[in-house]
Amino acid sequence: VCVGRCTPRCVQGRSAAASDKNKREVRQGDWKLVAVKGEPWELYNLRRDRTELHDLSQEQPQKREELLAAYRAWAKKTGVQPNQKPRKVKRK
Repeated sequence: VCVGRCTPRCVQGRSAAASDKNKREVRQGDWKLVAVKGEPWELYNLRRDRTELHDLSQEQPQKREELLAAYRAWAKKTGVQPNQKPRKVKRK
């Protein structure tokens, strides 16, 4: 899983994941799995649907689970909790 800024070269053959206080997502090749806080995961094929209008999570449950497993592995490795608020940095 690539962390931070991911280039197409980094994403090819790997997963790219991100999380902030409002959204979680993972990309793998042409596929993107995304969830907005409080909403279910949505799956998109970005090659066929760049505007993310057609959620394929019900039609492609195996792909959804594959990307969800990649996201969970990344979150576990990095210590990210679902929709975790960013930590405040104390300034001196």
